[in-house]
Amino acid sequence: MSALITELQAIRDEHGTLTPALIVDVARDETHPLHSRFEWDDSIAAEKWRHTQAGELLRVTFRPMAGKPHELRAFSAIRGENTPTSDYIPTGEALADPFTAQLLLRQMKRDWQTFKRRYDHMAEFHNFVVSELGETA
Repeated sequence: MSALITELQAIRDEHGTLTPALIVDVARDETHPLHSRFEWDDSIAAEKWRHTQAGELLRVTFRPMAGKPHELRAFSAIRGENTPTSDYIPTGEALADPFTAQLLLRQMKRDWQTFKRRYDHMAEFHNFVVSELGETA
């Protein structure tokens, strides 16, 4: 078991629960092994938090057809070939361009494969995929 897992399990064992807030609280102690995994300079941490909040704003959704249950993201992330970050463009604009539409479809496929790998070891997930989605393992 990794050192990280051991530390997280120790927090859970001691407190009977494990939450992000509890982990941060325990790791405040400068001698705790997890302390160095956090940014404790509030000016830097605050800026990172604002980036997280901005990312949440970019995940805004809308219903393209009134009365329909499906929502779409208003903006889609398009990652450039040589850039570590994504550019967000209106989803309709992305889908109207064949190149960016293909990028989005490839990303959806990677997301699905990642999701499937994460849960494929569970028999219940496998049965759900086969029965509900018609997918084969």
